[in-house]
Amino acid sequence: MEIPMTYPRLALSTALGLCLAALAGCSGKADGLTDAELSKLLHTEGQPDYRVDADAVNCLRAWSGDGQLQSGLPEAYLGDHKDECRRTVQGWLNDATRNPQQLLFTDLAKSKPTERAMKLLAALPALPAAEQPAVAPPPPPVAAPAAPVNTFEPVGETTEQRFNSSAEELDHLCQQARQIIERSQLNNADLTRRVNECVTGAGEIRAQMSAETANNSGFGKSALAKSSQMAVRSAQVLLNEVQRAADAKR
Repeated sequence: MEIPMTYPRLALSTALGLCLAALAGCSGKADGLTDAELSKLLHTEGQPDYRVDADAVNCLRAWSGDGQLQSGLPEAYLGDHKDECRRTVQGWLNDATRNPQQLLFTDLAKSKPTERAMKLLAALPALPAAEQPAVAPPPPPVAAPAAPVNTFEPVGETTEQRFNSSAEELDHLCQQARQIIERSQLNNADLTRRVNECVTGAGEIRAQMSAETANNSGFGKSALAKSSQMAVRSAQVLLNEVQRAADAKR
């Protein structure tokens, strides 16, 4: 059944038109990053841009869903530290000086960029003793064997793939914000309301995509894919606010 063009949906489509240039191509660009750009995104705080952070690389491995890349991963990254390290990397991605490409965490936590990050980490020269971090990061992963040269030019992500990637990220951020509120017993009516709207909106946007797919509406699907990317940005801001409020309550 076709979903009518309600006022919120019409407003959302109007906002999409204004933000189209800024959002076009945000997702799926991680494969095209240079080594320098990837290193800058994942570099250790207080160290030169080229020093890829071992914790960040292991975090990408944990979230990649690739069994080969996850082989030998410290157990902490399969437990509580998995969410903790994601929050750290997400904080870096929120920094426009690090992430001018506006990439999402899910863009980086894919097999190809994760494997490249592992190789960059393995190739780093050792730090002089005086420059070693006060707390040593988890041991670096074993370098993956070099893959055969692939001359095939990958096809860009489809609209559905971009949408699914953003929708998954949106759902994770909204649920994570809700869990923080519940664990910290945060008594903030405004944040609680916004988090509940975030969770509800994540479900609604999936329902709208299902309707557009059933109607075979290419324009509608494209608009919703970009809408989901906008919603991810808002959810990232909301999660940061919830985390700050929970930290202040401690």
